[in-house]
Amino acid sequence: MISVDTKLIGLLGNPLGQSLSTIMHNAAFRHCALDYEYFPIETGGKSLAAILQGIRNMNFAGFGVTKPDKVAVMEHLDEVDAQSRAPLLQEL
Repeated sequence: MISVDTKLIGLLGNPLGQSLSTIMHNAAFRHCALDYEYFPIETGGKSLAAILQGIRNMNFAGFGVTKPDKVAVMEHLDEVDAQSRAPLLQEL
């Protein structure tokens, strides 16, 4: 059950209906007795900046990003190290 203490972890992308990440992560959290909840956040047609601002203002511990948004999300992050940036920029 989600409470005020539950840490949220999201998966940003579009489409996410086929993703098994939610099932796998939430099963692992329950198995380890962690008060975390992993859920999909579809980004298609929505402002990535607004979504990320919402995440900053909520009880998020983190989020993952699917390939369509991996490069676009970088401009909204506080930091991106060189190792993370290099392979993504090569795809452009």
